[in-house]
Amino acid sequence: MKKIPTYITAAFEIWKDADRTVDLEVNGNSMNPLIKIGDRISIRIVRADQLRTGDIFVFWKDRNTVVHRFIKKRKKNGIWRLCEKGDNCAGWTWINEKDVLGKVEVIHGFGYTFNLLQQPWVCINPFLGLLMLIWTELYGKASTLILFIFGDRLKPVLYRLRYKLGNVVNRVFSIAKAMCK
Repeated sequence: MKKIPTYITAAFEIWKDADRTVDLEVNGNSMNPLIKIGDRISIRIVRADQLRTGDIFVFWKDRNTVVHRFIKKRKKNGIWRLCEKGDNCAGWTWINEKDVLGKVEVIHGFGYTFNLLQQPWVCINPFLGLLMLIWTELYGKASTLILFIFGDRLKPVLYRLRYKLGNVVNRVFSIAKAMCK
C-alpha cells in the first residue's frame, strides 16, 4: 500500500480536532443499492475506535478513499485491524486503523437524503452490520470445512454460495432504502 502524503493526513488531523464534516462525491458502486455513483456523502472525521458494527465509513486504500461498511475489529500486534465490506461486494478485507478517515453521517442522493444518525437508520445499519458479520463468519467456517472435507473440487460451489448470500443481503438493503424514501 502506498503511503498517504503527509499534507493530506495533516489536513484530516486538523478536521478531526475541529469536529467538522467533509462532503465527498461517490464515484464507485461498491455500496449499491444504498449509495450510488453521483451521490454525495457527508462524513465526520473519527477514529477507528469510534466505529460500531454496521457503520458506513471512509478509509484510505491505495491512495483512494473507499466507502464500505464496518463489520468487526480485532487487535493484532498492538494495532487494530478492521473488517470492512462493500454492500455490493462479494468479499471483505481487513484494513489498518490508521487508514480510517471517518464515518458517513448523511447520504444525499437524487431526490432523497438519508441521515444515518436518525431513525430508522440507527436501527437498520447495526442490523445490516450484524447480518454481514454473521455472513462473513459462517462463510469463513463453512468454506474451511468444505475445503477440508472435499478439497478444491467444490470451490466453484463456494463462490456461487458467496454470490447468492451477497444477493440476499443486497435485497435487504433495497427494501430498507425503499422504506425510508
